[in-house]
Amino acid sequence: MPFPSTDQASAIVPSSAGFHVMAKPSGPACNIDCAYCFYLEKEALFPGKKMRRMSDDVLEAYVRNTIASNPPDQPVMFTWQGGEPTLLGIDFYRRAVALQQRYGRGRRIDNSFQTNGTLIDEDWAAFLAENRFLVGLSLDGPREIHNRFRRYRSGAPTFDFVMQALERLQRHGVEYNVLACVDRHSGEHPLQVYRFLKRHGVKFIQFTPVVERLAGPREKARGLDLSGPGGAEDGNTDASLAPFSVRPADWGRFLSVVFREWAQQDVGEVFVMNFEWTLAALMDAPGAVCVHQPTCGRAIVAEHDGTVYGGDDEFKPAAGIRQAQGGAAAGSVPRLPLAKIRRGRRPQAPLRRHRQRPARAELSVRRLRPLLRHRHAGNGTHRHAPARRPRRARGDGGAAFELASWIA
Repeated sequence: MPFPSTDQASAIVPSSAGFHVMAKPSGPACNIDCAYCFYLEKEALFPGKKMRRMSDDVLEAYVRNTIASNPPDQPVMFTWQGGEPTLLGIDFYRRAVALQQRYGRGRRIDNSFQTNGTLIDEDWAAFLAENRFLVGLSLDGPREIHNRFRRYRSGAPTFDFVMQALERLQRHGVEYNVLACVDRHSGEHPLQVYRFLKRHGVKFIQFTPVVERLAGPREKARGLDLSGPGGAEDGNTDASLAPFSVRPADWGRFLSVVFREWAQQDVGEVFVMNFEWTLAALMDAPGAVCVHQPTCGRAIVAEHDGTVYGGDDEFKPAAGIRQAQGGAAAGSVPRLPLAKIRRGRRPQAPLRRHRQRPARAELSVRRLRPLLRHRHAGNGTHRHAPARRPRRARGDGGAAFELASWIA
């Protein structure tokens, strides 16, 4: 069927329907083999072994429909993730930027880009700077911590390549932040990780807990080693935690130790997104991520083939968002203006940086304690915890990773 025009799309999109679509133009394909990655193994769910790549037609439909589906008085955010999005090469993103300019008609359009950094050379850094991409760089800490789980399939380490990418991004003036995963090992070394990032000039940091469960028999039969969220569908509601998962108490201590040093030395100089989100909640600002909101629904995922999912955690071939009458996937980006897919759901706003300098009087553990026990303070296993009846997984403390453990 033909793609709807921008005018046709705009006519059926309610003015309040702005939301965020994260694209995975290379699907789960990646050039490294992180031991804790939940998404890399989803390659087993696609037929064949060919390289996953978003076609030009799907790319154009994604750009056009995303712009048309956001209110005209709001900026449009495009987020590119993977897998590893740099596998598609710079020319793919040059086409994306050209399409944004064509269909944006003068609107403000922002791009963010999550990468492992190993392919970021001088040309990439120059392109990202020229087009004002906000880059998320995956860097878990110093060499011995980063290389423990983030390696090539050959077993070769990636640390030196990532540090070269960091230097290039800084030298070219690319706006960036660092995403540091906190695993079983790094969870025991909070200051070593935090001080390393500060020493290398990183000003914007997000810590993400690594919490995965081992696959059950049905999931293993599909070629998976890790269990998906919930698990009831596959009869795997009592799964063991993967051995690389951060321990609940260690995650709490990690945040607590980093918070104390940050509050004493780095307020207004270093921005830790975990703390920014919490402080925003203290001021009754909207949550920036799903687990800091009462409900989710404004952030969805467009796979390389155009299929749309409720989140990258929910990916499986049968889980694409479908039309009410059960026809072709409404999640197929070329087929339908995107806003109609998620109309009526509560939004999740794209992460943007808070540059204000909070008053130091507000930054005490005593002030944060009640907030951290709030039911929307987030938890580290939100992908595995059903909303109404959370189950405990066997292992180190199960599924209760409440951020109230900051004050333990």
